[in-house]
Amino acid sequence: MNNLSLPEAEGMDSERLEKIQGLRTFEGSWKSFWEQYLSESSQFIKAQSGAIVLKANSDWHSVGSWKSAQFSTAKDQVITSVFAKWIQGNTLPTTPVYNKLSEDIDGGITLLLMVPLLTQSPEETILALYIVSADARQAQSKLDRLSLIRDIPASFQEHLNHKQAKLQVEAFATSADLLVLINRQKRFLAANMTLCNELASRFNCDRVSIGWLEEQSIKVTAISHMEKFEKKMDAVRGLQASMEESLEQNSEILSPPPPDANYIARDHNRSEE
Repeated sequence: MNNLSLPEAEGMDSERLEKIQGLRTFEGSWKSFWEQYLSESSQFIKAQSGAIVLKANSDWHSVGSWKSAQFSTAKDQVITSVFAKWIQGNTLPTTPVYNKLSEDIDGGITLLLMVPLLTQSPEETILALYIVSADARQAQSKLDRLSLIRDIPASFQEHLNHKQAKLQVEAFATSADLLVLINRQKRFLAANMTLCNELASRFNCDRVSIGWLEEQSIKVTAISHMEKFEKKMDAVRGLQASMEESLEQNSEILSPPPPDANYIARDHNRSEE
């Protein structure tokens, strides 16, 4: 992986460079990563606008776009449409390249920079696109800078894979520990209580409950840190209604539900009141 040395970083925005390098171990999602990478890299080379495009099934799709406040009148679709027109008559670049778009009467040149990004998946084709005002020398300098950070998506993906692997190992260890504790119990209710208490403790839950399907309805069999409870209590009935609501829809239910939820959470919302 490329890391910028001090001589290479001379003349660059050191604060911006540090933020870009920090994306190698970014803790957010892929979507958030692309937003940050595009924004920081665009500002790093003082671009007018930028976009990330992904090739899938022979078609190009925009992953995200960015534009400078100084060029806020530029439309987000301009850069991708310019690239789409260019790619029709050219082969896909394997190294950072630029193409002249226009030249005004004062000698100002507008260029399209195209940078193939590196990821952990060789079959993926992802490009970063930038529109800049620069002459040939300035354009090459900007491409050199972008070349040094085009492997950051691969670094982030590697970091994400390691993080997911660690979570999987931790999840397996937690499951194994719980099985050992539950298998020590000789009674059904004791095993239920152990599971509820352990889950509440390990995941910092206020309450964990287990419901058991009997004929056509669910009965609450255990509640964390409650050895005994009255099954006719309103709170217990509310728990049972929530469990049945989830079972009937065969879905995990969050309360309050997220904006894009496609399930009914009426009983769950009542139990939260």
